Amino acid sequence: MATKMTAQKLPYPIEDTIWPTATTIGQETKDLLALFYTLADDAGPDAGPRMVKDVFSSHGTMRAATGVYEGAEAISDSRANAWTQVSIRRHTIQRVYVHDDMAQDLMALGTAEMMLRNGDRRVSRFAARLVINAESHVAKQPRLDLMEVFPAPS
Repeated sequence: MATKMTAQKLPYPIEDTIWPTATTIGQETKDLLALFYTLADDAGPDAGPRMVKDVFSSHGTMRAATGVYEGAEAISDSRANAWTQVSIRRHTIQRVYVHDDMAQDLMALGTAEMMLRNGDRRVSRFAARLVINAESHVAKQPRLDLMEVFPAPS
């Protein structure tokens, strides 16, 4: 009996992403980026702890517009104030560039749409550098050593 194959829909942050053609980025890495941005858009109390558990290496660093967060505790706690002015947030990645042939040092261009608590809607462009821990990359369980955001000027 023949079975019909259906394409699996990609998570919204990477649904329309244009990936590099010079080298292959593994599905594990794509999934990691999708998970990071899905958690960044999650106002739930487990978003920070999940970033620590499922996204960053044990010594990871996150540099964002709100500050620099080094290590598990700081990254987990970084989500506590992420929703004081924002009621809805949605990140999408338009394009990813790669620096090295191992695809461990990436640059992403994206958009963040936000609905603020005062009713205003904001759309911001950004670039982000994402450096994957070498050991986790080889093990095909990638974790970020660094995620650094560069917001575009308004």
